[in-house]
Amino acid sequence: MTTCVVYDKATDKPINIIIAEITDQAPEGYYFGELPTNTIWNGSELITQEIVTPTEEVVEEVDNGE
Repeated sequence: MTTCVVYDKATDKPINIIIAEITDQAPEGYYFGELPTNTIWNGSELITQEIVTPTEEVVEEVDNGE
């Protein structure tokens, strides 16, 4: 089982997500697709989230003449 996106065949727009096998038979007028990586369903559309990689913090010493 995996998270699948339910698409409307007439518009090719996502309408929901469900837990199913990608090979399962979708209801008439719909088809299943794989949920893309780094994507969430916000209740009405798919949102791709940017992955933020932590970076090493660089601390520079500043000579202010003291």
